[in-house]
Amino acid sequence: MQLLTEIGEKGFPEDMTQKGVHNMPTEENRAVAPAGLESSAERPLILSRGETTSNLSREATESMAPQRTFSSMSRTMLTIAIVWFVLDATLGWARFFSKQTRLIFLFVVTPIIVFVVAFVISRRVQAWSLDFDTRTLVFMQTVRVGGIAFLAVYAVGKLNGKFALWAGLLDAATGFSAPFAAHYLTPPKTAKQRGLLIAWMAVGILDFVVAIPLAARVRASDPASMTAISIPPLSMITTFFVPLALMDYFILAVQLWRQRRQGDQSVTSDGK
Repeated sequence: MQLLTEIGEKGFPEDMTQKGVHNMPTEENRAVAPAGLESSAERPLILSRGETTSNLSREATESMAPQRTFSSMSRTMLTIAIVWFVLDATLGWARFFSKQTRLIFLFVVTPIIVFVVAFVISRRVQAWSLDFDTRTLVFMQTVRVGGIAFLAVYAVGKLNGKFALWAGLLDAATGFSAPFAAHYLTPPKTAKQRGLLIAWMAVGILDFVVAIPLAARVRASDPASMTAISIPPLSMITTFFVPLALMDYFILAVQLWRQRRQGDQSVTSDGK
């Protein structure tokens, strides 16, 4: 009581805070602070289960590495697609495909071959491709509703009917059915869903398998009836969107194959 009375009369010492913590002189603070910082830097904070802040930082960096890879690969692929689109459109408006009709087939097939080879030899391309959601890959085929353009040009008498009806009708059917296939068949959880999805894919691929050589034969026999397909916008469907659609089918097929294989392996392991 006497001590409290003296404190009440005299107040706290000047070198004491209201919480009773002693403030060292400025010179001592300067000398001690660096030492404290150095000691804390040398000793990482130990968290629960023996983890340290340095370990967490290293794990966070490693977990972000795939995201950075995906983002970098996405930018690369987008750049390639933009350059390809601009080049394709430029050649089309310059009437290159009208003059060099035999090269149209190469512009359709070459991008697909390059992508498949890159997928086989590059793990980064594989990781980027397989990271796509199955539903997204199926839904992307919706762009094939643009095949209606073949029917529109045929309706005004500027495109061969044999080619326009085959390519236009199947393209439109695939494009309009894609959202339904994506919603009801993906991800395939039963054998029936998988079978229906594969059948749907087969119809879409069959369209290209028949339409590409059909266009070449019709062009050879009646070039005037296929002039419209050699200039934009129809030339863009043939030499840009068709290869993209086939690449999409390729990725989708690989994903379904991997899912089937993983399912078979899990059944085998359960049987053991």
